[in-house]
Amino acid sequence: MSDPGLPVECTSADGLEGVADALLRTIASDGRGRDLLWSAAPTALLDHARGSVAPPERVRGRAARPTIATWLAALATTRGSSLITVDDVLFAYEGANPQATLAPVIHSTAQARGVAPVVRAVRPALSLLIAGTRDLRYLRVALHQSLPDGVPQAVERALQAAVRARARAEVALDSIAPRLVVLASQHSTSSRALIQAARSRQIPTAYLPHAPVANTYQYRDLPTDFAGLRGPREVEFYQSLGARGALSVVGNPQAHVVFPPHLNPEAAVIFAPRPQPVAEVREQVAAVDAAAPAVVVSPHPRMRHQQHYADLWPAHWVVHDGWTAELLRGDHPCVIQRSSGVAWEAMAHGVPVIELASPTAGDPSYLVIREPYARLCASNTDLPTAVAHARQSAADPLARQQLVAWAQEWCAVSGNESVARATEWIERCASTPSPGEPLLDYWVQPSGVT
Repeated sequence: MSDPGLPVECTSADGLEGVADALLRTIASDGRGRDLLWSAAPTALLDHARGSVAPPERVRGRAARPTIATWLAALATTRGSSLITVDDVLFAYEGANPQATLAPVIHSTAQARGVAPVVRAVRPALSLLIAGTRDLRYLRVALHQSLPDGVPQAVERALQAAVRARARAEVALDSIAPRLVVLASQHSTSSRALIQAARSRQIPTAYLPHAPVANTYQYRDLPTDFAGLRGPREVEFYQSLGARGALSVVGNPQAHVVFPPHLNPEAAVIFAPRPQPVAEVREQVAAVDAAAPAVVVSPHPRMRHQQHYADLWPAHWVVHDGWTAELLRGDHPCVIQRSSGVAWEAMAHGVPVIELASPTAGDPSYLVIREPYARLCASNTDLPTAVAHARQSAADPLARQQLVAWAQEWCAVSGNESVARATEWIERCASTPSPGEPLLDYWVQPSGVT
């Protein structure tokens, strides 16, 4: 990736790297609306579709329809992070996995302090939405210099969300005035807006990850004051990127590992898909169905109750609508997935992991998914052999222990012990002044890792 300190140049919107480069350059230009783009960039790249470009919006004159929709969405609902306070600590999360990570810690912190958690409802002020809309107009001008073919729809949607998120974050922090903000995401637009608003108010922020560490444009920074990571290898990874300050290890509060003493090599395999384009998931389903006669599909929480995904599962498959960890405590011989956090959970239970072939070259995003601990398929034709190998490994106690040992390098503890560690860590963070700068802000000071 090129140096964001260079003058803004024209960059094609066709491709993730080109868009990431353009966003970095625009953020580095330090122009008006830069904070909106900083908040929106990771989500925009997660959602970016190749060649998907929105029509330019007029910079002068009447507000465009997307702007009106943004105001209505912000004023009519409480979209964004769920906000819960425990005394003077504010917890914020979006989605099932972040909620599952923070919920036991919120309960533990409340018990330790002898208070009840309080759900906070916040609605942004119209004046802040208007100010955000004006900043967004200036920002679009800068973006069109580096994206002359048009701003990708994913970027436009993320920026609209950033306008709402910034307005909501400022009202939330001014009304709640917390001593510490705890988040389970460093990449969601709402979380990053809270991080920015907290920094401008000198309120410390703390990050407790809801997923294993991943080496991507979207995930490779730690823009908070404190981080309670899962294990020693995660600490090493962020330090290799240039993270400053002390990085703590608290484990995974969401997980509760119950090691199954025996696996059945002949049992149904687990297929754990994550939200991806329907065509890609359909291709995965066909490959898994051809490689295994019996399958239990455990969709990602964001895929549940969505008919376009449900229609893909073959009639003879069993659909599991709970957490995949529930299945891992049984006797299933392997988990088939593609770059999913469930890979760590499987390894922690001593269950073999298969990584489906990816349409792009390179290693899986999650660093825990590596040979020989996971079987990486170069193409879908490799899957039957990978399943056969996994069934053999499922019956091998030594092979299973090797998986567990590798998983523990990435996540030291889980369950109640992790919850206790996280609770103690939060108390330390709450009593420590903000260092004044983030641990690692990739989008301002890139580490050079691509």
